Order: sequence, then structure tokens, then C-alpha cells
Amino acid sequence: MAIRNSIVFQTTGTLSAWELKNFRKWLQSPFHNARPELAGLFDYLVRCIRDDEAPAPETAFHTVFAGQVFDEKKLRHALSWLMAQVRAFFTWQELQSDGNQRNVYAARSFRKRNLEAGLRQVMREAKTETARQAPYSAESQLADFYLNFEQYQWDIDQKRAQDMPFDALSGALTTFYATKLLQLGCTYTAQQALQKQSPQTLPRLDLVLSAFSEDTFLTVPQTALYYCGYLMLSNPDEKWKEQFRRLLEQHGHQFPVEEARDLLMMAINYCIRRINQGEREYLGEVLEFYNLGLQNRLLLDERGFLRKYTYNNVLLTMAAGKLWERAAEFLEVYREQLSPDERDSVYRYNRAVFLFQKADYGDAQEILRDLSFSDPMYNLEARRMLLRIYYEENSHDALESLLDNLLTWLRRHGEIGYHREMYRNLARFTGKLLNIPHSEREKRQKLAKKILDTPLVADRQWLLNKVKGTG
Repeated sequence: MAIRNSIVFQTTGTLSAWELKNFRKWLQSPFHNARPELAGLFDYLVRCIRDDEAPAPETAFHTVFAGQVFDEKKLRHALSWLMAQVRAFFTWQELQSDGNQRNVYAARSFRKRNLEAGLRQVMREAKTETARQAPYSAESQLADFYLNFEQYQWDIDQKRAQDMPFDALSGALTTFYATKLLQLGCTYTAQQALQKQSPQTLPRLDLVLSAFSEDTFLTVPQTALYYCGYLMLSNPDEKWKEQFRRLLEQHGHQFPVEEARDLLMMAINYCIRRINQGEREYLGEVLEFYNLGLQNRLLLDERGFLRKYTYNNVLLTMAAGKLWERAAEFLEVYREQLSPDERDSVYRYNRAVFLFQKADYGDAQEILRDLSFSDPMYNLEARRMLLRIYYEENSHDALESLLDNLLTWLRRHGEIGYHREMYRNLARFTGKLLNIPHSEREKRQKLAKKILDTPLVADRQWLLNKVKGTG
């Protein structure tokens, strides 16, 4: 019996320090757990995870059934009981984080107990909580439907109901359904652009959406945002992008932070796709969305720090538009928002990127030589920039040494997936290019064809320019 492969052992390994502490309290509470001996089994599994040891079935068994003869069937039951407690704990955690659901369940409980004062108090507090927090989540509309329905059920029980409040109930439910449907449509359309989804689904989705009036989509801000977002992704008319941005500026702060961030990233990724299709006018558009995210702190991680990849992406976008003064200011202003444990190295790396993009190769080279990263992609990008600098400056000895070093590094790092092949081909083709004089046009043409025919090549266009002598 391999406990290491059990669901409960794997799940235990995902618990945070806070969860470990509070789940122990949960197991020690007779209200939640009628088998206090499970706490010992849990502690044993935690020790095994901490010490990176495989749990021994006999030892695990005796933490639960002290003094008994080992019985594998009994141990399986104990592990199953412990897993049931983990599931109950997870459910409790989710409920604590969802004020809408708590209010619905509380209102239902007071109604069933015929306690009007309690029901009215829940209704008041639910409205206050929704107004204070993020009222624009689709889930808040669903909670509104259930709370109104509980009120209606109460009125029926008390023989106070005259007419069903159909408009209020159906309005909340319709808004929820339309918003969630549009959320799915936005996600599907975005993934379809990456060729991961069938194009046949969108006509079916459009048919369902046609059952709603346009007022349904545009009256409520959260539905309107997803409606404009869906049309922005699936319709070439520029007005939908403008409406989406305007709505996000006006109402983004009233969405839950994660949902507002998803909406923002949907627009950013849309603009990036248009840029990659050659529409460089979208550089300004994507910068406007990035700026909106920076101003509203939507691009920060769970600890409140600016993500290093966002820092790099914003810089590269500014560099692509040759907005050098703005890029230099951005580097300094947002440096302090980076995580302290990698702030200096991320800043220096991006400073090197800035200098490299400006073709200030001397200063860029000086920074890149001293940089070292635990992140393999940063290591690769630093080497790629040095490769191009050495080539541009005709530093052939340094370049050949770098190519050997890069190929050795790539052999040792299989975790980077297809990037290994991309950068291996960059190194290989650069090495070949060094050995073909400009006068040997036929050999250069064959190399250009090989570069074009090879599926995975980093910096393909730069290589082709160098082979053809055009850049």
C-alpha cells in the first residue's frame, strides 16, 4: 500500500501554514470530528511531507489504532475518514470567503424557523455588504435572486404575497445568466484566437445570445462589460474596444479584484494579438490598458507587488514604440513596486533590455555580463541579447564562446520545454552564419531557406536579416 500516492497525502502537501494550523484545530473539535485519533494520522503525514519521506503504512496505522494488529483495510478507512474531514474543511473555507452564499443560507435558515427579525437583519446586512464590497460580480446577481426569492417565500408563508415579483426575480436571474454566458463567450473567443477551440461553437453561442434584447446586455454594467468584450474579440468594429475601455475605467473598481484583472488582461492580450498581426497602432492601445491596470493596482500579485513579467512587458511595449523617455521613467517609478527579494536583479535586467533596445550595446553588455537568474527564461533572454550584441560588434571570439556556453546550458535544462529547441536553433544557425562569407550568396540563400523551414527558431527575423545582409 503506497500512502504517498493517496489523495489525502497529496492534498495535505498543498496546505499552507495557516491551513495546517487551522485544520489541526478542526480535527481537535468534537463538533467537526468525532474521531480525535485522526489528528495523529494527520500529524504523521505532515511530518513525512516536511522530511520528504514516504509514509510507512504500519506507522500510519498505529497513529490511529494504537496497540492493534496492522490491518490494511482499517488503515484505508482511516485515510478515507481523514480525507472526508479535509473536504469538509475546504468547503467551510470556501463558504467563509463567499459572503453572498453565507447570506443566502442564513436567510433560508431564518425563514424556515419562522424568525422574521433574523430574516430582515440578513437582508439589510446583505445589501450593505454588497454595496461595500464588489457589487458587480455575476455571483452577486445570483445571490440577489436567491435573497429576493427567500423574501417571496416568506411572504407566501405569512400569506402576505399578492403578486409574484417576477420582474425583480427574473431580472436578477437573467442578468446572472447573460453575464456568465458572455464570460464563457469571451474566454472561448480568446482561446479560439490561439487555435485551441472549434470555430463551429461561436454561431451556436450567438444564437443563444440573440434570445436576449440588447437592453439586457447594456443596462447593467457588469453585463455590458462582458458584452462589449465579447464583441471586441469577435467583431472588427473599433467602437466595441472603445466602449469596453470606457466601461472598465468607470466600473472596474466595483468588480472583485481577480475578475477586474481578468477583464483587463483580456483587453491587453487582444491588443497584443493585433500588434503581432502587424497593426502597430495598437501599441498605444495596449499601453493605455497597461496604464489603467497600473493606476488601479490590478497588475499586482497576491502580495501586492508588481509582477516581474508585467514590468518587462510594459517596458518592451514602450520600446517597440520608441518611447524612450517614457520607458526610462517607467523603469524608475515602478522599480519600488517589484518584490524586494528580486527587485535589484529584475530592475537591472530590464535596464539592460532598455539599453539593448536603444542599441546602446556597450552599457547593456556591461550589465548583462554580471546578471545571474534562477529563472531560466531570464537566463536565456540575457544570453540572447549578448549573442546579438557580440554579433553586431563583430566580437567573434566572445560570440563563439557564448554559443558553446549556451548549447551546454540548454543540454542541462530540459524543463524549459520547446524553448530549448528554439534557442538551440538560434545558436546553431548563428554559428553557421559566422562561417559563411558575405560573398557566398548561394550558401547564404540555402541557410535562409533552412531557417524559414525550421519550425522552432528564436529571433528568426533577426537571423534572416543578417543572412540577407539587410539589418
